[in-house]
Amino acid sequence: LGATGSGRTTLARALSGLVPQRFRGEWLGTLTVDGQDVATTRPSALAASLGVVTPDATRSLLMTRAADQVALGLENRAVYHADLHAAVERGLKAFQLGADDRVDALSMGQRQRLAIAAALAPRPPLLVLDGPTDHLDAGYRADLTAMLAEQSRRRDQTVVLMDRYATELFELADKVLVLDDGHQAYFGPLDQAGDGVKKRLERAGGWRPSQWASSLPVPVARSASEASAEPSAARFVASYPLLEANGLALENVSASGRSKRTVLTDFSLTLRAGDRIVLLGDNGTGSSMLLRALAGETRPTDGTVRIGDGTDEPALDPRRVGGPRYRRLISLVHQLPRSVPVASSVYREVSGGPRDPRHDEMTWADLTQSMTRFAPHLPPTAQPETLSGGAARLAQLCRLLWATPGIALLDQPEVGLDQHGWELMVEVLDEMRALGQAQLIATHDARLAATADSTIQLGTRSVARKKKDKA
Repeated sequence: LGATGSGRTTLARALSGLVPQRFRGEWLGTLTVDGQDVATTRPSALAASLGVVTPDATRSLLMTRAADQVALGLENRAVYHADLHAAVERGLKAFQLGADDRVDALSMGQRQRLAIAAALAPRPPLLVLDGPTDHLDAGYRADLTAMLAEQSRRRDQTVVLMDRYATELFELADKVLVLDDGHQAYFGPLDQAGDGVKKRLERAGGWRPSQWASSLPVPVARSASEASAEPSAARFVASYPLLEANGLALENVSASGRSKRTVLTDFSLTLRAGDRIVLLGDNGTGSSMLLRALAGETRPTDGTVRIGDGTDEPALDPRRVGGPRYRRLISLVHQLPRSVPVASSVYREVSGGPRDPRHDEMTWADLTQSMTRFAPHLPPTAQPETLSGGAARLAQLCRLLWATPGIALLDQPEVGLDQHGWELMVEVLDEMRALGQAQLIATHDARLAATADSTIQLGTRSVARKKKDKA
């Protein structure tokens, strides 16, 4: 357990030997995995003793077919041929993946499922799961929870789990480790942690087990009148249509062109100033593809998209809008914080992104003062690639706040955030919405969905819309 920057991912990397073998830094003390010293044992030698799942599944997938990816760890361990095929079949079936599924055509949630299946298949003595459910829908989170619970009951495997959705598993945990700013705050049984440890975790912003609190505080989205109303170039006439999509059809095509799958047909949407609409759906139903198409990053197989700002200028296809006007109109927050090129420093990453013309004359001091809201996770001179997943997500939100575009498309913005970061995200989105920003959010987070005006349920065959009771 721990907040953003507490050291959970660093610990996961240390257990796999990547720290200190690949990621350099000051190393003190000793750490052994299956009797091997990680400071002196090559990560390839440690691999036989452990399975690792990281928050970014794309970095661990090396093969082009799903079956080959699950078989890779088994082949490296020289598993007997018949046993190998049986294990691959079980793994694919458990996560509803096809043997011939092209990895580059899978959604992020499906890739996460594949990475978990590949890590579980060899049944390693140690299983390290760092944010394994970040990109999974609720159904697959429940399936993974049940699967790990069954393994826990067999007592034949050690599991180290770092996940904010894993409250159901804490009852099965033998011990919990609470990290705070790189230090061990507590290590022991869950029910023996003192009030001081619980309050320390709460102050740091880490997600708490449900056993430590009757309920977690849920921020309520503020109305436009309650949020700040500073002058902004992104202020639009209430209910003015800023984005219109008509008859969209989307087809997922692998990089080789061998795999094609229609994920969405006849989709239409009108996004008006001040709207917040949430896209819901299982993994693979096309929410990320839809956001990229609406942002003009990909071409739909059919249909039209038009964006505008409520002025006399005509609405245009986002793929035909360039330069300053595009940055003023629309911005896409990608599902993975590091999926887009980064600058040399956090300051340049935030200020060098899309920004409003009114910010052009702002100085280093002005931006630094604005970034203090996201402190201490965003030191201006730090390199973006050194940030934790949660801090990288906050950098995305800081850049979005700095730019204040008329339309914000957000793909799983809650991933990687601790409780304080989640609350800050909702606060920032509320403020921009109060200025007239239209927001379309794809998420598997029920709490974030509860702050929306309406939801759109994506499915394989139909699209259902539900207007929320504003009371």
